[in-house]
Amino acid sequence: MTAEIVLMNKMGVAIAADSAVTISTRNGRKVINTGSKIYPIANHNIAVMTFGNAEFHGIPWEVIANMWHEYLPAQLNTLEEYAEKFIEYLKNIGNLGELLRRQGRSLLKIYLNL
Repeated sequence: MTAEIVLMNKMGVAIAADSAVTISTRNGRKVINTGSKIYPIANHNIAVMTFGNAEFHGIPWEVIANMWHEYLPAQLNTLEEYAEKFIEYLKNIGNLGELLRRQGRSLLKIYLNL
């Protein structure tokens, strides 16, 4: 079970999460108690918080967040714009992941040049 919290006021935002992460393996699921669920996006004053499975289309959320940083343009004006861009980005990953899966390939291996 994931525990995440966001505290906000006029001065700022504080976010926190537990460190248990579930990873799917060939033999079932594995829980790692030293995982991350908060991924700050470099050069942007935002972070991605995750819960549930530690990956999306076979790619760890940490890799997705780091790749998204490279995909983002300069600073966006609102949190809603960031949310829209992130959803658009995830849809593109999902479409590409499904295409590669049909071809027997892995997006993570391509990203890591394996």
